[in-house]
Amino acid sequence: MSGFQAQEKHEAKGALHTLQTVLGDDFLQNCSTETPFVARHPMLRWLANDAASSRRSITRFADQLRILDGKERSNS
Repeated sequence: MSGFQAQEKHEAKGALHTLQTVLGDDFLQNCSTETPFVARHPMLRWLANDAASSRRSITRFADQLRILDGKERSNS
C-alpha cells in the first residue's frame, strides 16, 4: 500500500476485515466473473486499484458500514 502512512495502512486492513465480515468470505467470488479482471460489482474496481485514493474509499465505505451496524472503528 504505497502512499500510505502507517495509520492509514492499519485502517485499510481493518476496513478489508470489516468488508469480509459484513459481506461474507465469498463476496469477491460471488461478484466477479470467471474472466479475470472483469468485475460485476463496482467495489471490485476499488479493490483492484492500487491507488491510495481507492484504499481510502474502501476505508470510508467500511466506516459507513460500521456506523450502520452500530459499531465504531477500533483505533487499536
